[in-house]
Amino acid sequence: MVKTNNNAKEANPPSRNNLLTKITDLVSSEQKGIADQQSPAVLHQIDSSKNATFVINGSFTHGKDQPLYFKESKQNFSFVDLIPHGFHHFSLYMLKGGVKALMLESKFFLDPRDKEIQLHTWDTKGLPKMQKTFSKQRSVFRDFRLDNPDVYRRAFEADWKFNKIPKFIRRAEEVAKIRVILYEHYPALKSIFMNLACNPSYPSVDWKAFLQFVDQCGFIDEHATMHEIDRAFVATNIELEKLDDNPDRELCRYEFLELVCRIGIIKYFDSKILGTYSAAVAKFLAEDVIPKAANSNELYDGYRFKNIYTVEMDELFKANLDGLDRFYRTYKTVIGIHIDKLKEIVEQAAIKMDDDEFIVCFVHSKMTVVDEMSEGKYLRREVTNLYLLISKKVKVSLLH
Repeated sequence: MVKTNNNAKEANPPSRNNLLTKITDLVSSEQKGIADQQSPAVLHQIDSSKNATFVINGSFTHGKDQPLYFKESKQNFSFVDLIPHGFHHFSLYMLKGGVKALMLESKFFLDPRDKEIQLHTWDTKGLPKMQKTFSKQRSVFRDFRLDNPDVYRRAFEADWKFNKIPKFIRRAEEVAKIRVILYEHYPALKSIFMNLACNPSYPSVDWKAFLQFVDQCGFIDEHATMHEIDRAFVATNIELEKLDDNPDRELCRYEFLELVCRIGIIKYFDSKILGTYSAAVAKFLAEDVIPKAANSNELYDGYRFKNIYTVEMDELFKANLDGLDRFYRTYKTVIGIHIDKLKEIVEQAAIKMDDDEFIVCFVHSKMTVVDEMSEGKYLRREVTNLYLLISKKVKVSLLH
């Protein structure tokens, strides 16, 4: 809290206007504030100000003006928010008649918290026991969009418009059949991709993760050699149009769909085991990919419904909602909290979570990104997703 202080020994408490003449007390002693610049001329003008608004702008407000509120009971102006420890600077302004007057520039150092913040819990002692049922619509997770047929349809259409399948299969009827096959298996393929993306290259799948996928499913045999699969990987990564969110030598989601088609064609069509591209792709997905590849079904939806969407977890978050929301506002930017910033916070807080656990929790607490090439949402964290990330950390031992 940054506030102005009134001397309790004064016979007559100062008025709202005269109170601000004590601006040198703006930073309280416990926060080690040191007023750097003061303008007596400006401070003197405050005595005659009426109906003015006072705002503070500093390193802890992310460059935005935040109002100070006058409390009659305590005769002071206050600004209350969560402020990270370390050095901070700020400016205090008076707004009146369309004019913004600088009153003070100052800085202070805030020591790290020396004790843990206790979680709040509901006091249910003496209340009659009732059978409670979790309701997502009434919970803190109500804004989280679960996967559904409409999400799958829109995501698939977004992926399909970037793939090059019509470029290397010149038969329109075969392309149409392959599109139907991919759409039929899209929920499973998206879940497999999500599992593969839990690597240091998130949100894309790097070469190492892809090789583990190839080995896990046993793709390599006399009909599909490692050299052929490597060439398919390179061909898939060739972009017909430059996309900022599509790194070279890594797979985004739509490229993953294209690559499994290419490998299926190599394995069953080029080897002349089957006579059509679509039949080769259908057999490859049904027999070699979906039954054998690890997916995220259990971690994404199974874990959520078993361990997070519960009455106990919902009540715990609701009891601490104010603090969590202040935490989110403190660290968010215009696009939310970036993954790098969130990881930095986890490290500073000395939370026992290694990089693999962090990525797994981050990936599986996000809503499905529908259009991964235009939304730019993979690396940011909205407030509802933040609750899920924290929930998954609470029971992270269950992830493995």
